[in-house]
Amino acid sequence: MNKLVFLILFVLAFPLVLSGQFMDKTNIGLGAGLDYGGFGGRLTYSVSPKIGVFGCLGYNLDGLGYNVGGEFREKISERYTLSLKGMYGYNAVLIVDGPQGKVKTTYYGPSIGISFNKKSKRNENFWSSGFILPFRSKTLYNAMDDLKLAGYTFNFLFPVTFSVGYHIQLK
Repeated sequence: MNKLVFLILFVLAFPLVLSGQFMDKTNIGLGAGLDYGGFGGRLTYSVSPKIGVFGCLGYNLDGLGYNVGGEFREKISERYTLSLKGMYGYNAVLIVDGPQGKVKTTYYGPSIGISFNKKSKRNENFWSSGFILPFRSKTLYNAMDDLKLAGYTFNFLFPVTFSVGYHIQLK
């Protein structure tokens, strides 16, 4: 149900952005990480120069990944900005290759992060890279424990994820 509601809101908001009414305060980013829905895109609307809200859709190795959230931006210099963000949506995918085939499950929860943005010398477009701390659900850890008892082994689950993307300012 959450996926459907988010998808409907995203689809309804997109024409408003493209209409020109919000163009000067909106950017579209393409990248990889939780704040891009996995491998995907992100639409950010700047409520003010320091505050933005965003939604993202992408492929998360299981299917449709999404996150919605907000960010606080602080200008460090003319070309560099620091962003603190909070979001809710997918924050883990468990993929198990077992006797009955490959099983994939997506887990949802809140995440917080920090990004460093570097603006282009020629325009308002920018590169963004950062770290995100997902607050993963107990359901994920219980599933991993059950699978370990069944004889499966896991690689290390990183407590922090990384994201990188390129954002184009709409005008």
